[in-house]
Amino acid sequence: MTNCIFCKILKNELPSARVYEDEHAIAFLDIFPFTKGHVLVIPRMHVATLVDLPQDALCGLIRAVQNVSRLVMAGMKCDGFNLAQNNGACSGQTVHHVHFHIVPRYDGVPVEWMPHKNLYAPGEMEEIAARIRGVRC
Repeated sequence: MTNCIFCKILKNELPSARVYEDEHAIAFLDIFPFTKGHVLVIPRMHVATLVDLPQDALCGLIRAVQNVSRLVMAGMKCDGFNLAQNNGACSGQTVHHVHFHIVPRYDGVPVEWMPHKNLYAPGEMEEIAARIRGVRC
């Protein structure tokens, strides 16, 4: 789909701070994160919702989600994470390309779920992406 922002990221037509990629999925930092280190994991195949994704592609995507979750935990030194996945505009899905959110969480630190805002200082996004990419699990 040519108007899909995630498809443009997949094709390197738009920049992203990638932290992971394999044959099934890529993962990159959300530009309007709930917390620093908030990562999106998307399949290489364009489909709008989870139920549209073929099961073999879903298996590869969820393996990537698990791998990226480990990287985020280690790279961000967080105590836990939220895993979110929205389907349809009524659920809050704003980009209609199936994706998972991995949001780092820290004991005693509340997260502001809405609205999204840019939390990164200049250069900080790539620094955090490099920290997550550099983890060896």
